[in-house]
Amino acid sequence: MTYPTKKIGEVCDVFADGDWVETKDQSDRGIRLIQTGNVGRLNYIDKVGRARFITDKTFKRLNCTEIFPGDILISRLPDPVGRACILPKLGTRTITAVDCTIVRPNNKIIIDKFFLYFTESLDYYSQVNSKLSGTTRQRISRSNLAEIKISLPPLPIQKKIVKKIEELFGKINEAQKLREEAQKDADALVPAALHQIFEKGKEKGWEEKTLEEVTFIQSGFGFPKEFQGRENEKYPFLKVSDMNLPGNELYITNYNNSVSDVDIKSYKYRTAPIGTVIFPKIGGAIATNKKRILTQESIYDNNVMGLIPFSNINSKFLFYWLSVFNLSNWAAGSSLPAITQSRVSKTKILLPTIPEQKKIVAYLDSLSEKARKLQNLQKQTAEDLKALKQSILHKAFEGKLVK
Repeated sequence: MTYPTKKIGEVCDVFADGDWVETKDQSDRGIRLIQTGNVGRLNYIDKVGRARFITDKTFKRLNCTEIFPGDILISRLPDPVGRACILPKLGTRTITAVDCTIVRPNNKIIIDKFFLYFTESLDYYSQVNSKLSGTTRQRISRSNLAEIKISLPPLPIQKKIVKKIEELFGKINEAQKLREEAQKDADALVPAALHQIFEKGKEKGWEEKTLEEVTFIQSGFGFPKEFQGRENEKYPFLKVSDMNLPGNELYITNYNNSVSDVDIKSYKYRTAPIGTVIFPKIGGAIATNKKRILTQESIYDNNVMGLIPFSNINSKFLFYWLSVFNLSNWAAGSSLPAITQSRVSKTKILLPTIPEQKKIVAYLDSLSEKARKLQNLQKQTAEDLKALKQSILHKAFEGKLVK
């Protein structure tokens, strides 16, 4: 069934911007300032630790507009532009920032949740995206937002549609929870197996070694700007950012910089062999806990450290052991954390024989592949559930969800 359409600005008693509140006007207590970061897609995001306020005196001086539980807030900034939520009860007076539009639907012609669910539909976002402006940071003006059209069935039909959407979304949300639990189980497969392996290793009496007894610990080198950007030389010159390149989730196969034999000789670089396990050693990158294995003789910069395996440890075995090790345990310093060789060198590892290491690696490789397949399946399921919600919303606003 096709319903008549109206502009969303025409179906609201209030359709207004929030208040221009500069940093100098803000305080640590008083009337809560709701910002665009609090506006999620259909849900309010409470950032208590980052909450900002204004005093009652500032509220009066700026002639602010108070907002109330039940008001709909639409963010006119990314990401995405146009997302909306209903303000919940926060137990305090509230205002909102100028980049949020305050919406109070006229309940004689449209119910709040019908309006809210419309803001999550593809039709709505298609209209929003057609009205964006700005180059560095796109946004939509309130006047353009008001021009967006919405299908408007009679109130009894709106109520039926909302009830049906919530019924179906409830089932999808349950499926999403199960998917998230399955995802966690898949993520935990290898760590759980490693824990069991090393617990059994203790029982078997595996020899305990320090990392300096099984690896050569090598820090990276300075990387002159004149070398950066060359991709066709003999040796990769790796940076922390190369660990993030597509295809480099385990092995380093792609890189952005390289150097020649002449460069190595001139700067007295020392290459790291195939099988070296590298990781970030300075700054916030340590917290990412990334570890990668070299697939060719390489050099890396001084933000990276590598463990070059001796003959008594298998490279992949070393990687798996390190995969569940928190790099932050090696970091020192508060303003700029850094990992030093001295902290790494004394770390202990239980070491079976090389033949047993190879068997363990084969088992963990098999388990990792199973985990990867499960993760891909869960990712696809997540996309399917998201698409299902959009299908429901599309039917709802096309007049095909309820009779």
